[in-house]
Amino acid sequence: MERKFCIIFIVIALIMLSSCGKSEATINEAYIMTDSSDNELLYEDRDTVVAQIDGAVNAPGVYEIPAGLRVRDLVEAAGGMRDDAALESINLAEILTDGMRYHILTIEEYEATKSGSSAKVNINTATLEQLMTLAGIGESKARSIIEYREKNGTFKSVEDLLKVSGIKRGTLDKILADITV
Repeated sequence: MERKFCIIFIVIALIMLSSCGKSEATINEAYIMTDSSDNELLYEDRDTVVAQIDGAVNAPGVYEIPAGLRVRDLVEAAGGMRDDAALESINLAEILTDGMRYHILTIEEYEATKSGSSAKVNINTATLEQLMTLAGIGESKARSIIEYREKNGTFKSVEDLLKVSGIKRGTLDKILADITV
């Protein structure tokens, strides 16, 4: 009789444990990740990514959402795009990368980048998309610039770009007239 109760207890325990698994999260469960008083991360989960979105969205901020989602899902979590957002300024189909900042340009900002505006790109504040407007800077190099900046702080001079992996003298010479700090 004692053995029978033991087996029943084990079966019940296994059923209870199997029902305690995480349910599939939806975009509506995204939440802002920082405490406004000290910007300390409140949650960490390997099945999620933490990404920042700003610019022409209704609720800019830092969000934790399920891994594998796309930029369009982050935009949705941020309350959607504003009326002045330039849809073509960002790849909405891109899979989110943990720790990245996504900036949605306004139509005015986007038009300025398309028209070859004489405004220089500030390498200390430029978004991925803005860096990619520079000659010879693709997505990989732009990401490297942002990662370097986030780890080491702001660039003191444009020459500091040579410290970024993948940026050589030839690349710097091509963009020297188009950048500033």
